[in-house]
Amino acid sequence: MAPTPFVRKVCQIKTARCKPVVITKLFALSVLSSCLVGQVPGHLTNNVLSDTPTPLDWSYRKDVQEVYVLFSASSHGRFVSDLGAEDISVLDDGSAPAKMLAFYTQRDLPLRMGLLIDTSPSVYSRFAFEQDAAREFLAHALRSDSDEAFVMGFADYPQLMQTFTRSPVDLWPAVASLVDQGDSTALFDAVVEGCRKLSNHPEDHFVARTLVVVSDGEDNSSFASLYRTLLAAQESDVTIYTLSTRTPWGHRNSAKGDRILKTLAEETGGRALFPESPHNFRSAFAHIAEELHSRYAISYRPAHFVLNDHYRRIHINAERSGKKLKVHGRKGYYATAHTVITPQLIQRTSRNGNE
Repeated sequence: MAPTPFVRKVCQIKTARCKPVVITKLFALSVLSSCLVGQVPGHLTNNVLSDTPTPLDWSYRKDVQEVYVLFSASSHGRFVSDLGAEDISVLDDGSAPAKMLAFYTQRDLPLRMGLLIDTSPSVYSRFAFEQDAAREFLAHALRSDSDEAFVMGFADYPQLMQTFTRSPVDLWPAVASLVDQGDSTALFDAVVEGCRKLSNHPEDHFVARTLVVVSDGEDNSSFASLYRTLLAAQESDVTIYTLSTRTPWGHRNSAKGDRILKTLAEETGGRALFPESPHNFRSAFAHIAEELHSRYAISYRPAHFVLNDHYRRIHINAERSGKKLKVHGRKGYYATAHTVITPQLIQRTSRNGNE
């Protein structure tokens, strides 16, 4: 199956089993950010937040003026996992929402996760302890029968090692079988392919889509740019967590790689972690696993909403016993129209121009 297309200019995606795909320019408008498209509630009409979410019929729509945000709350470095709807308030572009639609805790949010591991030569010297830590992480991240994950390795191109499964035991051999597969790194292509896989996975209820990317942040062979990679994540409602594999002595390009990892995480509401040692690597994985199961989600309809490409800032306030909590999540979104992509609009070509 060809990767999901994106708009603006040309985006080429490589996969392990198909030739490069060229997605031609489709529309002048960019895709809608993940706050506006993706998992959109079809019939929520409640005016007040409720701790018990309404069963939802999720679908992709065009120009839907509803916002969905995942976030976590903490106090003195510890995640707070027992907040109620009454503890949360929201400002969107400086105004209270026109209507609050729903409130969800992590127990209401099945996890859909992709674990993406860089196997290129630049990180291979640290590969063994990454694999061990990843296996432990998967055991802690998948906590219920409703959680599912897949494993993908990447060097020259992304390679799916294990498709969606609810069993960590099925994921472990996939992590163990990862080997150096080339002499370059296509980080952006791997993230785009991970987003595509998450967004194409059939769902009949609301889910929390997440990518955990283990890499040094270097990219020297992707067709997708950082900008197009972020568009892919935003369109697919994907939160990205990144774990740096660089060592303290690093590489010449470590500063650039660090910036890329931070951008991927911060622009999607995730976190970028820099363990720098095998022991800290396990701790970083444990931190992500804890946060994945300490998150909340809100759904609301913004006031004074206009499709004008304006960046609308989101401010979420969380309090408990009158004390403010630290909130971590996406900071905003662009009020941009979603382009509906149909197969008839996609022109596929290989490098030699053959269809």
